[in-house]
Amino acid sequence: MRQKLIKILGAGLIIFSCSHAPRITGHLDLLKNPKIRTSFVRACEIKYAYDTIEYGGEYWQTPEETEKKRKGDCEDKSIYLYHLLKKEGIKSQVIFGYIRKSDIEDGMGHAWIEYKEKNTTYILDPTRFFIKKRRNLGTSRFIPSINFWESYNEFQKRSGIKGMNNCYDNLKAKDFNSLKDLLNSK
Repeated sequence: MRQKLIKILGAGLIIFSCSHAPRITGHLDLLKNPKIRTSFVRACEIKYAYDTIEYGGEYWQTPEETEKKRKGDCEDKSIYLYHLLKKEGIKSQVIFGYIRKSDIEDGMGHAWIEYKEKNTTYILDPTRFFIKKRRNLGTSRFIPSINFWESYNEFQKRSGIKGMNNCYDNLKAKDFNSLKDLLNSK
């Protein structure tokens, strides 16, 4: 399954070719770290599967479920990558939010990993087979959101996995409800 996974094309550019993803771009400087590269490739190899088809509705798999089934959607793949990186001693966060391809698009719910090295934050997206420096994307492409806090808390209680997202971890139920009310009033 690891056929043609990484081809180096030039200064800082990498193209990935997983069996179900023809090509992606990324930064060579990040992927020089073999622990990050191996973890990212393993997460990319997880086949995309819609929760509605697998479970009849939204369900966040544990890393063990994702590894066993070898399929999952964006949060399953991101949680799996977070788990792999954590096992390697690499700090990262799962970010839940929205992704837009253009400024005229509303955006769809999505999950990805953010990893910080020195003063640079990288986005690692195993669903879209994508690695980029956050500052190169602007603020309108990958948009973090608090809307997934309730699902995050339910998953933490069920899985026992803690610390995936500092913002969500520090947000209390009363604060979340106040923010939700404020956002819904506009």
